[in-house]
Amino acid sequence: MQIIPLPGNGPSSNCYLIVDGFAVLIDTGCDERILHSLRKIGLPPEAVRMVINTHCHFDHVGCNELFTEAQICLHSADARQIEEMNDAVTLAGLFKREILPKVDRHLKDGDVIRMRTGTLTVIHTPGHTAGSISILTSTGVLFSGDTVFADAVGRWDLPTGNPDLLKRSLQLLAIKKFLQLYPGHGPPTTKNKIKSVLEDGIITSASKIP
Repeated sequence: MQIIPLPGNGPSSNCYLIVDGFAVLIDTGCDERILHSLRKIGLPPEAVRMVINTHCHFDHVGCNELFTEAQICLHSADARQIEEMNDAVTLAGLFKREILPKVDRHLKDGDVIRMRTGTLTVIHTPGHTAGSISILTSTGVLFSGDTVFADAVGRWDLPTGNPDLLKRSLQLLAIKKFLQLYPGHGPPTTKNKIKSVLEDGIITSASKIP
């Protein structure tokens, strides 16, 4: 299983390409330069078979429309916000952009996506949004979206955010077996470096990133 980080530009989220028999993209960001990043590594956008959005905020889903051959997947709670084009919840209104109301698969906690040699497991981690998810690979990498970062946790003061649920989600991640954490914004980190944040459900250092 090969993981290729595609760091975000400006407000756009980090994206992560997973190649293992076929290509899966974790989040698409909101900057069309992602196409240039993919082409630099020799992958055209139509080669991406699946897009998994960690949640419905525009900075993570804004470029979904560029991946016309991909199955678009979100947790059901956030998928509905995309399908209904809810500008307030998706933050599309904040970005003064429209969102593509296309979701092909509603995910739920515990769903397993099987690749050639490994798996991706969906973990429902609400708090930043009602349908926020993290994705755990069978190789010990956790993609946390905006639930937790290297130096902060996700904000809970936006529509469908909830500090109590965020705290529980952090504590849930504390008992999951992973070594590396690839967040929705900022640099990667390790579980050991944020162990106390996860175990104690510390949410006092919330990020200002959507």
